Amino acid sequence: MVNPETQSKAEYWEKHYTQRHREIDSVGLAKSLDYSNERVQFQTYSHMLEGAGVLTNKNVLDAGCGWGNFSIILYGIGAIVTGIDIISGTVEELRKHRPFITWQSVDISNEEQCATLGMYDCITATEVLQYVDFAATINLLWPHVAPSGRLVGCVPNRDCPLAQSAMQRFAHLWEPVSQDSIASLAQTLPDVQEIMMKGLYFREDQHFLPYQASDWVTQLEGTPNRIVFVILRGSE
Repeated sequence: MVNPETQSKAEYWEKHYTQRHREIDSVGLAKSLDYSNERVQFQTYSHMLEGAGVLTNKNVLDAGCGWGNFSIILYGIGAIVTGIDIISGTVEELRKHRPFITWQSVDISNEEQCATLGMYDCITATEVLQYVDFAATINLLWPHVAPSGRLVGCVPNRDCPLAQSAMQRFAHLWEPVSQDSIASLAQTLPDVQEIMMKGLYFREDQHFLPYQASDWVTQLEGTPNRIVFVILRGSE
């Protein structure tokens, strides 16, 4: 159990992931980003891509990019990509070895740092919004979504028993998000055209795929482990 009285979210997770990223050679890519395995990681990416839509020649911001794997996938399908992360050492490595993408060290929960961002046709936030104040961070990112653009995220579901167990361990430092919270927040944002969600449910038999995915809907059934959501912005 961490001591929530002595650490802010940004301080705790910057320290945590600075250390985890250094361990990539010993623990592997997925675990250095705190995914259980690469199958979970890349199936999550596939549903994020689906939510992002056609991105050829579109400006895309990958918020909380980690080692940049999803940013590289976005680049590979034709997007003009900027990847941002709080871990400055990782960002420097990415600049050195992946110069075809713009990399910046940005704390997505910091108002001043977010104010320096440009406008994007799509903003993605994969498995990062549980480490920040969800509502406040979405409100910082949303002004950077261009008309007819979209914000796509994947979060652990607050109503899932596995997430509730992790909440007890990390106190306020790790806060999963419910579908009701996503829907309620979207209603407060300006120019929202539509919100859609997809639930990812762990399969009992995971030998083929770890997740069973729902259709894109406005209201999820049951208790998914993860929620992928898309908030679409209207045109001017």
